[in-house]
Amino acid sequence: MKYLLGILLISLLTIPFDVVFRQAKAAMVYNTISDSQVYQYIVIGCADDSCQSWLKNLLENVDEQPVETPELIEDPEASEDDSIEENNLAEETEVVEENNSTEESEPLEEDNLIEENSSTEQANVVEDQLDTFQPIIGPKQIRINEIMAAPISGDPEWVELYNTTAEAIDLSGWNLIEGAGKKTQLTGSIGPLGYLVFDKSSLNNGGDCVILQDSYGSQIDKVSYGEWEDSNVPAGESGNSIGLFDDEYKETEVATPSQINFFQLTEEPFDHSASSSWPRGKLKAKQVEEVEPSFVETAEDTQVEKVEEVESSFVETTEDKQVEEVEEVQPVYQFSDKIIINEFLADPLGSDNAEWIELYNSGETDVNLLGWSLDDAEGGSKPFKLEDQIVIKVNDYLVFNKEETGLVLNNSSDQINLLDPNGQIISSVDYQNPKEDYSNSWFEGGWLETLESTPGAENKKPAMQTAGLVVSSKKTTPFGSSSLLSQGDTMEVDSLAEVRSLPLRSKVKVKGQVVVLPEVFSKSLIYLNGIQIYFSKADWPELKVGDLVEVNGTLSESRNEKRILIKEKADLTILENQEVATPPTINSLGLNEEKEGVFVQVQGELVEKDSSRLIFADEFGEFVVYLKRGTKISSKLFDVGNQIIITGIVGQYDDEYRLMPRSEADMVNLTLQAKPVVGSAQNSDSKVGTNSQKKNTLWLLLSGFVVLMLCNLYLLWQKKSQVYQWLSTVKSKVKSQKSRVETH
Repeated sequence: MKYLLGILLISLLTIPFDVVFRQAKAAMVYNTISDSQVYQYIVIGCADDSCQSWLKNLLENVDEQPVETPELIEDPEASEDDSIEENNLAEETEVVEENNSTEESEPLEEDNLIEENSSTEQANVVEDQLDTFQPIIGPKQIRINEIMAAPISGDPEWVELYNTTAEAIDLSGWNLIEGAGKKTQLTGSIGPLGYLVFDKSSLNNGGDCVILQDSYGSQIDKVSYGEWEDSNVPAGESGNSIGLFDDEYKETEVATPSQINFFQLTEEPFDHSASSSWPRGKLKAKQVEEVEPSFVETAEDTQVEKVEEVESSFVETTEDKQVEEVEEVQPVYQFSDKIIINEFLADPLGSDNAEWIELYNSGETDVNLLGWSLDDAEGGSKPFKLEDQIVIKVNDYLVFNKEETGLVLNNSSDQINLLDPNGQIISSVDYQNPKEDYSNSWFEGGWLETLESTPGAENKKPAMQTAGLVVSSKKTTPFGSSSLLSQGDTMEVDSLAEVRSLPLRSKVKVKGQVVVLPEVFSKSLIYLNGIQIYFSKADWPELKVGDLVEVNGTLSESRNEKRILIKEKADLTILENQEVATPPTINSLGLNEEKEGVFVQVQGELVEKDSSRLIFADEFGEFVVYLKRGTKISSKLFDVGNQIIITGIVGQYDDEYRLMPRSEADMVNLTLQAKPVVGSAQNSDSKVGTNSQKKNTLWLLLSGFVVLMLCNLYLLWQKKSQVYQWLSTVKSKVKSQKSRVETH
């Protein structure tokens, strides 16, 4: 044991002292190839972000000279003789370098240059690889923003992605996966806060699931719709898309590929052909092929030249695609029915150049007015269209001066219209003979001329004044003495026809008879005989057709049709039930503004049908009959050429008046009544009669058969002795025959 300890101690003493205590330091080494001193670094396991950041910073400053030269490692055992020999060698080297000719030194400089260039190129390659490093994207940082699963005929199905981050994301290797497992491999780059649309032509209309996976196979986003297992959004009808609104997916009638989503969903059909939001023919450049996922093999011995080629080609492709997408970007428009003309000055004191128009945002969201227009009466000034991004905030005001708009407001009478990007009038004001230096201001209940103008601020109501000079809405005309009341009061109106002549946002109390119940046209609306009543909560009292009700609400307008909005169930009171009078018979010319909301009857010949839209004609012209969803009336019940009497409500949708029946009973097919057709759905009475006759005939035959059987049984019973005798004879003959056979 003593010997072993002694040997161990001697071994420790023989180990060089600097090996035990020397610390690892950055050091300069001598490069025998370039005959120079270089800094050498060995980096192992550089995977985290901090290490990569350090390495990137090092490469960026590779050509810079260090402020302090790294401390060379000194060997404590080096002898003075070694130092002397090194100094002598250095002196001899300097002498040789001084005596070298220029021709001999130039090749050395070239060699050094080649080495430096090679090092620089390698550093640039590594630096480029660091620059193209893609961070890992978290869930829902790239959103499935909109899905078109059931486009109108001729248009493609597609899925739109939205980048919620502030950086461009390369989608190479990403996949869109359907519920059935079919993958679509994505390409290209999606810019910060940008949109990208991909063709997805195999989505199921009734229900499906769309999953977005990144290049690592991680799920980034998922949407289920329609009849899919975990769906919480209905499948869109033909032409409607499914969009993301405040982290909730909803069906919308306005498809907006590559644009901000816009929510609109009514019971009315949306004219997609007239919508400017669908960029037809623009999807081709963004379509991708259905491919199986591929894996790229990488080798450690890949040549630098190949890496450089791949990097450069990728950059070119990405830039080309980004440029192509920028060229295809359509203007992003916002729509709202909450922007109103709130105040205007038509006849300022002195020069008329001081005219102005004020808008007010009464909604709950900010609205970008890009693409909106201001205009006066037809034949007047040139419309003023907003070509720039101008946002009107919630409960805020925006003032436009004559110098900016170029609109000339006549001092005698004129009209001011605010139009959305689709050219629909959102707010409109007619005025006559305005007072000089008085502005016209809107208050709940009507317009007032106010001496104290408040451009850009809340309107100030005068102490004593009445409304009645100005009216709003392009369809109304100045109303009379019924409007002369204090602002904020409720107008008690005698007839529904008078209600429709009042300005929008007027508070009214009126009586009427219910002719259309909830759920027939929509769960949120009913019709009195003369106007539509809209209740967003749909918490209706128990109503019956014929109920006489009293309504307290606010006059509004939807798609140019007047209606009364109520906020609470108590705003509608049932008074009594009365029999509904026979609707008046009118012709096609009677379907106009005067009959809007009225219960009428029209006869015509069916000349054209397209799903829920039927075109009829009488001797005065053509008219439209629209079959609402809730009525469950099928257009297949009717054939072109049928003469039909239609009973229903006269409705307005934009500039079109049409008749809306409530059920099949409201459509009497005169053609089928005159010439019954076997198998026709309208020939139900004939079918009932035919079935009844068949049943009677069957019962008659069955009864006759039963009677005949009973008669035969009775006769047999009367002649039972003869029957018994006959049976005995037969029996004896059989026995006799049997005995003969046995004898033989």
